Amino acid sequence: MEPAEVRGRISSVFPEIEIVTVSPLGAGWDSEAWLINDELVFRFAVRPGLDAQVHKEQDLLTELSGHLKVRLPIPLYVARDGGKDAFAFSGHEYIPGTPLSESTLGRPDLERVAGEIAAFLSTLHGLSVEAIEPLVSPITPEVGQPWLYRDRFRIDIFPILDAEERVAVEDRWDKVTAGMGLPPNLVPIHSDLGEDHILLDDDRRLAGVIDWGDATIGDPALDFAGLDTLLRRLVLARYEGAVDDGFVQRIEFYRWLVPFHWLNYGLYWGGGQGAVDRGLRDLLASVGLS
Repeated sequence: MEPAEVRGRISSVFPEIEIVTVSPLGAGWDSEAWLINDELVFRFAVRPGLDAQVHKEQDLLTELSGHLKVRLPIPLYVARDGGKDAFAFSGHEYIPGTPLSESTLGRPDLERVAGEIAAFLSTLHGLSVEAIEPLVSPITPEVGQPWLYRDRFRIDIFPILDAEERVAVEDRWDKVTAGMGLPPNLVPIHSDLGEDHILLDDDRRLAGVIDWGDATIGDPALDFAGLDTLLRRLVLARYEGAVDDGFVQRIEFYRWLVPFHWLNYGLYWGGGQGAVDRGLRDLLASVGLS
């Protein structure tokens, strides 16, 4: 999108917003974000069919804001999918902060942030499933039955692999999941808690958590998979939620699935050849075929 298009789409639906400045913030798999007047962030869906996700975030984050002690991107403005290229978009207050992925932390700061993330996850995972589930439905079956990913990726990804690669991936899948049981408890989870979605303030404290479009009821281990190894260990040591015997194994399993998600993004969600190349490179490297 260009700034003029951003201005036009916002003004056509929300004429009460006087737009002075428009600045790009970046793009993700589902949307691209723009900063308006240095105070509002508008996220524009990059494909149709994301109405439900936009409205889910509005209802869910309004509920979560009463429980979580971090700032959340609660949509204040929501526009439905308008057809053609006018897909759904929403606007929320700008949350000042630096993504954790772009921060360099010494050990004391890292340990403090780990404690804050652990407290955040402990609270989120401890919320009532009955209260949150209606706000995140429908629930994707894979979040409680991890083996279903295998069936889906055999259909979606295996056709682009040759015979040797398929055998190697199947063998590696068997090893990664050997003895892995089901998550004993499904809880409210963020589901996409990468370090780029965790914001720190100027004092290097947890300021906010963004990008809740994939939030669901699922395996709490998934919310640890996007954290760097050392940070993950520090957070897990301070986490007050239930940790079963297979928790760490499932974290590693979810981490191993990342290349599959890149391939899916590239093949089916508009990510293009660059995403396919990245996913295939990382997947083959993980099975010793790089």
